[in-house]
Amino acid sequence: MDIQEIKSTSLVRYLAAHNYSLKKVQGFNYWYLSPLHSEKNASFKVNAKENLWFDFSLHKGGNIINLVSFLNPRFTMHQVLKLLESDIRRFGLHNLDYMIDPSPMQTAMRLNHSNEVSEVNTIVTRVRELTNRNLSQYLYDRKIDLSIAQKYCKEVHYQVKGKLYYGIAFDNIESGMEVRNKYYKRCIGKKSLSYIQSVETERASACCVFEGFFDFLTYLTFKRHSINSVCINSDADYIILNSVTTVRKACEIMSKYPYIHCYLDNDNAGKDTMSFIKKVFPDRVSDESNRYQEYNDLNDFILERRQM
Repeated sequence: MDIQEIKSTSLVRYLAAHNYSLKKVQGFNYWYLSPLHSEKNASFKVNAKENLWFDFSLHKGGNIINLVSFLNPRFTMHQVLKLLESDIRRFGLHNLDYMIDPSPMQTAMRLNHSNEVSEVNTIVTRVRELTNRNLSQYLYDRKIDLSIAQKYCKEVHYQVKGKLYYGIAFDNIESGMEVRNKYYKRCIGKKSLSYIQSVETERASACCVFEGFFDFLTYLTFKRHSINSVCINSDADYIILNSVTTVRKACEIMSKYPYIHCYLDNDNAGKDTMSFIKKVFPDRVSDESNRYQEYNDLNDFILERRQM
């Protein structure tokens, strides 16, 4: 890992990983109680856009390497870089790419009736392989194969107004993440659909369309257990809407496939979305929701099965 890679590591995520107290956010500026000395009022500022810090009490500042040097005054530069490299790997910090839109971080967290959390002052502190015991248990409770989830999902840790949260993260095509745990679901970053080709270099002849990524993971769990009453007989690529509002954009991808299999929810929103897709592709689309017609979605269906 070279110096430029280390320098690009987000200061905000580094401080969160080491439990330094975030006191307020003003646009791109994050204010902390200084890690360099004791104080009651936050005088330590990080500019998330520039990825630089400044301590107004000490009149000192710099990049992440300077900060770790001040925190470890007896270390040589070689030791500082090794320590940072170790922390980057340990906490999954890597670089600034996972800092999600820090500019509009002024709105308070709101929960709507579906328990979705709105996009608000969110700082992603860590993205790593899915290993958390509670998240693994949640997947087990939903009868989703853990190894399948680990292939397509990550574990994300993030901070909202100084409080720490974590969940199962599923990437979309706009570099956003659908995040879910036992208690709620939300999106970090831009809301969009997800698109997965079974073979990266070759498009399949069919695609399967799902509303949410848990239904997608459920489908692959059924497929692994050769449940032919649920899965289509051929290989397929996958489109996950993540919201029915993305259906028009999804149709652009569907247009490339001669066979479209829709595994949408058996509620009004799912039926309306199915009707829309049928109007666009009347001769190509198959409504597969009859395979679980007594249940709202695929995951509800798998929960009722006694054996897999």
